[in-house]
Amino acid sequence: AGLEDGDAGVREASAECLGTLSKLVTPKVLDPFIGGVEKLKLDKITEYAEKATIKAKAAPKPRAPAPAAAPGNPRPRPRVPPKAAPAPTSSPVVEDDAPAGVSANLPPHIRKKLEASARAAAIKKAQREGRPIDDLLPPPEPVAAPVAPKPAAPKRPVAAAPPARKPAAPAAAAGKPRGAVKAGASEAVKLRFANDESLDEKIASALPAAVLESLASAKWKDRMEAMDQLREFLGDEAARGSGVHPELVVRQLSRKPGWKESNFQVSARAFQLISWMAGEDELDFNTGAAALSVPALVDKLGDIKLKGPAGDALTAIAERFSLQFVVGLALDPIRAQKSPKVVADCLTWLNTQLLEFGVQGVGLRAVADMARDAGLQSSNAQTRATAVTLMGTLRRAVGTAVMDLVGDLNPQLVQLLDTEFARVSDQAMPEPTRTQRSAAVSKGPGQGAAPVSQDSAMDDLFPRQDLHATVGAAVYKQLGDSNWKVRKAALDAIQGALAATNNRIQPGVSGDLYTALKQRLQDPNKNLTVVALTVLGALSEASGAALVPNIRIVALATMHCLSDKKPQVRTAALGAMAAWAAASSASVDQAVLPALPTALGDTSPELRASLLQWVADTLGARSPRLPDLALLITPLFACLQDRTAAVRKQAMRVLALTVASCGFEAVYDACAMQLRGAARTTVAPMIEEFRHTVGASVGSPRPASVAPPRARAVSPLPAEPVMTASELLGRAPVSTSAPPPPAQGPGVLRRPMAVRRPGAPAARPVRADPGRPGSSLRSATPTASLTSQLSRMSDEELDRVPPILDSD
Repeated sequence: AGLEDGDAGVREASAECLGTLSKLVTPKVLDPFIGGVEKLKLDKITEYAEKATIKAKAAPKPRAPAPAAAPGNPRPRPRVPPKAAPAPTSSPVVEDDAPAGVSANLPPHIRKKLEASARAAAIKKAQREGRPIDDLLPPPEPVAAPVAPKPAAPKRPVAAAPPARKPAAPAAAAGKPRGAVKAGASEAVKLRFANDESLDEKIASALPAAVLESLASAKWKDRMEAMDQLREFLGDEAARGSGVHPELVVRQLSRKPGWKESNFQVSARAFQLISWMAGEDELDFNTGAAALSVPALVDKLGDIKLKGPAGDALTAIAERFSLQFVVGLALDPIRAQKSPKVVADCLTWLNTQLLEFGVQGVGLRAVADMARDAGLQSSNAQTRATAVTLMGTLRRAVGTAVMDLVGDLNPQLVQLLDTEFARVSDQAMPEPTRTQRSAAVSKGPGQGAAPVSQDSAMDDLFPRQDLHATVGAAVYKQLGDSNWKVRKAALDAIQGALAATNNRIQPGVSGDLYTALKQRLQDPNKNLTVVALTVLGALSEASGAALVPNIRIVALATMHCLSDKKPQVRTAALGAMAAWAAASSASVDQAVLPALPTALGDTSPELRASLLQWVADTLGARSPRLPDLALLITPLFACLQDRTAAVRKQAMRVLALTVASCGFEAVYDACAMQLRGAARTTVAPMIEEFRHTVGASVGSPRPASVAPPRARAVSPLPAEPVMTASELLGRAPVSTSAPPPPAQGPGVLRRPMAVRRPGAPAARPVRADPGRPGSSLRSATPTASLTSQLSRMSDEELDRVPPILDSD
């Protein structure tokens, strides 16, 4: 790929690398891998090979004599070097199982890579020619590293053995070991009849001779009839409980009639047979049979006559195992397709599978990489269009973060992706309609797979990383440095670490980092304050959490930043608080709200207006499930009397939420107990506006966490008979009956007027209250003076005379 790159520097570096490799491994070993390169480029490689100087040694000398010299004498003897000379010829690592054409003098790690590359090329060639690949599979490795560390788990060795065979799966035919590992991430490929010397005898004994003969016939009708007979035979055998192993059937199909069958009807019958075997519970259709089938099925997705049967067979395999298993096996064959139309059809099939099965458990990063390499960078317009559609589906699954996977694209492709993303931005992934038995994601029979959350899909694309391990502990000290440039470098390091992790960090962020950032919220350099506030918000967004202990550290300092005269600082502070609220409502209830009374004690109109607006917007979105807002009652009274109209406006919004949370009576009683005079006159009417609002009535249930308001102090004196205003003026007969019993409970009137009836004991003098309407009448004056004032009032005015409360 480097030799074909458009950048001249890349081509030169690739030629130099190949030339040095040729000098290292000899041209005889490298020539099979660069046979298709143009002559001009071969000359360039040869030129660099002549210039290259190899300094590496074939077998490091200290490694061979070390076991013999170290135990006996720590100091080497003069005759030890001559004994180390024959080490390369006696090294069991170099001489063991060396393929032809690979020099035994190469370092072991380079030799192993060359062996794997040669084996993958041979497997690919054998599959292209329709020959069996069993003899080309690597022998079982004697190293048992996965088993030895876990002796306590007796079932581990059985599950750990298949990874040694993963390169043998047909998915590795493209020569990319990374894709082969991903293919087996969800289900380990187990080839039951790999390297079986008696495979022909087993097939001959398991299948009828007439069927095998017809499958090898030159007449397509005979082959098609044989396919029908084979299915009937397998069905009868399965019904009797002695079914033929499906892997044997798939291996026979790969031989005769073969995956390159020229008649589409015969191929369609073969694909239908595979689909039937995958869907039958009575048959042991294992991962080996699936791995042998998937590459051939993918190749036929571009055939207009066979795409239906091939797609159905792939779907049946995905339902038996999992979509991740099939996708992992199919990605490399899709990359290897040369026809743009076949690639476009494969991408369309993959997009359909993601919509029908869902994305849970699927390696979306590998899918995005394949769509970018094989689709977006294709010269065919149809292929690019299908790749854009597939990326749109990934956008519906994981959000805009999928753009981080496509890398650098030309402006036209970026515009196409932006258009597609804008089209699907409001569309969620549909409910899965297909199940995956082995993936254990189904909700029940016929209900499809369980929906996947965007966060779980993002965890597959961008696994969360430990921020502390990325930035280190030294950054905490740098944040407190006296030099502002050092402090800025520390903040930039944190932002760079967040960007390097694609804003995906583990939730357990250290409280030491928040303590260090708190100091920067009062930094004399306001630009650093803005950066620190941005980092605080980014930490919650990247971790998806806002831990209450961490937010308590910086909550009050962040709110004090709202009093800054610079709008950039206030905007950054509000952004950080919005990130906390979006990440966790508990951080608002347990960390931000307790600090609000202290913050609102600041008389800065910018702070009060901005903070109250944030509280109204944040808690208003959660209505009617509001937290306990009793602690906001007292600071709200001060904000309702603020000189700034914007503060009073936002305070009224918060007052409505407070009344809905605590109840009208609790707020009104607090006003009566805490305010006097003009303050009560100003605030009381504002509270009265919410008397009949939802949740503010007297009988409305209060939250369990809200304590009932403190009862008014009831006068210890016994109830005395009193006169109403009409009785005092002689407009109504004086009642001599006993007064009704006093009502109990807070806020209940005990005496309508503090005027004695004739013969009643003298009442306590009444104090004037300038803060209550009509309180001028309640002066400590004799009854005659009060009577003279009341005599000049009409009946309507007498009815409006307010009563006197016990607290007065």
